[in-house]
Amino acid sequence: MNISNINVNNALQNCTNTLQVSCSDSAMDKAEMMKRIQALAFAKVETELYLDAHPDAAPAIMYYKEVVKKLLLETEKYEAKYGPITAMGNGSDSWDWVKGPWPWQYEGEVL
Repeated sequence: MNISNINVNNALQNCTNTLQVSCSDSAMDKAEMMKRIQALAFAKVETELYLDAHPDAAPAIMYYKEVVKKLLLETEKYEAKYGPITAMGNGSDSWDWVKGPWPWQYEGEVL
């Protein structure tokens, strides 16, 4: 194994450890769920950038697939509980995207 594979594997393991759920889904509040989604979205973009430069890095490709799967799952859980995060998440017959505070706002904050 060459040195770049070792560094990639270590980096991917560190990122994976960081993204583990530290509490049960039922114990997660809205802010914690949003932070987790943001961390997964960040990891997704960073891994995309890495793969742009290293398209044959098998561990990174596996990690990317894992992150995307987790991101979709966490986004689905959040949207089921609190409503859409993006306009694409609007799954009802009404335009729920504009109801309530925007995902980046605090509850009760008025623009």
